[in-house]
Amino acid sequence: TILLPDDVRSIPLSVVVAILALFLTAIVPVDYYVLGHFNHRRFTWILVPVVSLVFTGFTTWLGKAYLGSTDYRTSLEFVDLTTENRVIRNSRFEMLFTATQREVATELKQSLYADVSVQRTREVDKWDSGRGMMTSDIAEEAEETVDRTDQSGDVASSEYQGTIPTLFTVRQLMRKWSPRVSRQTSLQTERPIPQFDLDDIRTAWQQSSDVLENPEWQQSLREEIQTVLPESTVLLFTQNRILDLTRGADQQNPDEPSGLSDTKHQKLVNLVCKVCARPAVGYFSIASQISPNGAGDFEDLSILDPNDAGQLLLVIVARQGNDYVVFRRVYHKGS
Repeated sequence: TILLPDDVRSIPLSVVVAILALFLTAIVPVDYYVLGHFNHRRFTWILVPVVSLVFTGFTTWLGKAYLGSTDYRTSLEFVDLTTENRVIRNSRFEMLFTATQREVATELKQSLYADVSVQRTREVDKWDSGRGMMTSDIAEEAEETVDRTDQSGDVASSEYQGTIPTLFTVRQLMRKWSPRVSRQTSLQTERPIPQFDLDDIRTAWQQSSDVLENPEWQQSLREEIQTVLPESTVLLFTQNRILDLTRGADQQNPDEPSGLSDTKHQKLVNLVCKVCARPAVGYFSIASQISPNGAGDFEDLSILDPNDAGQLLLVIVARQGNDYVVFRRVYHKGS
């Protein structure tokens, strides 16, 4: 929902009913009375197909006017930085929304690629809430659903050409107005990195942990970042707190994002709060990070160890054109 375009909408039911009423009026009363008045009812065999073609063309044009006729490509990108703003990992979630059914080719270099199954996510959510299935049962039925879909030809699997991950091309048969999401992981990004100085944060934090509570220091950091990235959201993560420098909010429990809202930006901020730091339960009670994978729970994106009080995470959420970008930088206290 975050990546879907804002202006996608279907034809209103009232418009569909009006078109249907006009069509029935044209082929029944008009055909019967007008042609009957001129004693030319034999032309019904010509009038009905012509009227049908006219209304079909008008409905097609109206559908394009509502849904659009251009392709829509957008992404959510997590860019992890280190000293001097060097990129050490880039995780990109890209959504492609085409207005026509056609083949789309994406060229990738030095990247790992995974096609995210939107259908499986929807079915898993429905089964999990409605049937109370176990995870293994959900996975088995989801795989069966995907297999049946592939066999019917509704959704074609991706075709890879070239050498993975060095240089390859991914070809996909896109359905009309059906979004598909993919994930790309690499150690670089073609996106230009904003030139802001983030190295001084570690020095100030090492000198005194209370600097995080200083309103003047928070304002100075926020203004420095927003000078380069206007209207961006600046977050600071510690062991058990999230400081929103943009709104001046202090959240004590990272697992329950505050300020819930239906706006896309707030949904994105809530998602970032959930994935940057994982609670120290389950697998994460013995591990702080896991390797990149294609799972839909974003577990591999967590880079803050909730058990380590000597870690500080800076997160900058910004929008660049149609894309959403999340810049992240981890600071370690001590040597």
